[in-house]
Amino acid sequence: MLKKYFFMIFVICAAIAVAGCAKRAAYSEMTAAQVLEIYEQENILLIDVREEWEFREGRIPGAILLPLGKLDKNYQQLGTDAKIILVCRSGNRSGTAAKFLAEKGYKNVYNMVGGMLAWKGIVETGD
Repeated sequence: MLKKYFFMIFVICAAIAVAGCAKRAAYSEMTAAQVLEIYEQENILLIDVREEWEFREGRIPGAILLPLGKLDKNYQQLGTDAKIILVCRSGNRSGTAAKFLAEKGYKNVYNMVGGMLAWKGIVETGD
């Protein structure tokens, strides 16, 4: 009887663990060097999740500003088929944004590890 009870608990715990893993949203990561390699060759949507003042100080040409704090209200504007690369100052906020989009069902989402601190390409400034 005790063996049967422990076996049932084991099965329930295993089912919960599998269900938890299945719901885990996935996104990938790219280094700044990898992003630089595909920047002009591939059709990508580069989303900068920093604040507006940070964006004005220096951004990757063609990047679209969508601050992390506004992402939850505006993410539907992003195409679900596009390769979305998220960037911030160091890669932390963009990682949070990548996780959020993946949880919303976006499949082709990438966090640029190292953020603008690691970017060696062209940077533009101003409005």
